Amino acid sequence: MVNIFESLQIKAPFLKALNDEKYETPTPIQKKCIPKVLDGFDILGIAQTGTGKTAAFSIPILQLLNASQPENKRRSTRALILAPTRELAIQIGSSVRLYGKYIAFKHTIIYGGVGQKPQVEALKRGVDLIIATPGRLLDLINQGYCKLDKIEFFVLDEADRMLDMGFINDVKKIVKVIPKKRQTLFFSATMPTAVESLANNLLYKPEQISIKPSSTPVEKISHYHIDDAEPSKPAGSQTDPDRVMPGDGQIDLRTEIKALKEMGYDGTVSLELFNESWWKRDPQETLRVGLQRMKELFEEE
Repeated sequence: MVNIFESLQIKAPFLKALNDEKYETPTPIQKKCIPKVLDGFDILGIAQTGTGKTAAFSIPILQLLNASQPENKRRSTRALILAPTRELAIQIGSSVRLYGKYIAFKHTIIYGGVGQKPQVEALKRGVDLIIATPGRLLDLINQGYCKLDKIEFFVLDEADRMLDMGFINDVKKIVKVIPKKRQTLFFSATMPTAVESLANNLLYKPEQISIKPSSTPVEKISHYHIDDAEPSKPAGSQTDPDRVMPGDGQIDLRTEIKALKEMGYDGTVSLELFNESWWKRDPQETLRVGLQRMKELFEEE
């Protein structure tokens, strides 16, 4: 097993970590992406969640960070990973911790919906890598707590979801404060025009890696009914909307629905942006963004 990953130029500390996690065979995106990142190429990756892309970008970045420790004892943030949701940021952070457990590095996860004090304290102590959602990160930049002028590696994950959730302008503002000379890894499941334009602006002669999904996405969810007694869910789903994604970032669905009711909304709304593959991979965030879209639609009426 180790020899297969070793052929991708992965060094011993990371091979050991992968062995601990019972990684047996690299996924297609890992095979294609890891050597190119280690060779210094920008990456345009078209791949869905579940293809192994977190390991594909985080392992080579950790290896490159470990290979070039700065002489200054004060840690400067040299890598930034942007994710559209705090659930995904937390997930990436957990993976980074596992892959990097045999090297000396520090990272922190920055996201909204919680107090900023622990995040600010982590930044003041110094971190090598930040995993963040755009909104809270931009807040901390504007407050002067987060300096990104030493960034060498920049990852934008799930860029199409960034667009759908209205974060593209925040991403552009963040990009303005990181060095132009950097290695950029850009991942998106789809490439609408706005995402393609952003990729063209961020990347320099990228290696394009496209991983076809293992199955064709099913039909989109077309409607959602607001019912504070028993929230509905997509047909065929086995997930209880009240019990999805436990722990950090869980929303109180009935509270959100109550707020909608108090606004005067009662009925059904089209959620054309969400398909069942999204529900299966991240039901909590599908609900979160869907509810926000309902509020926005109602306010526009």
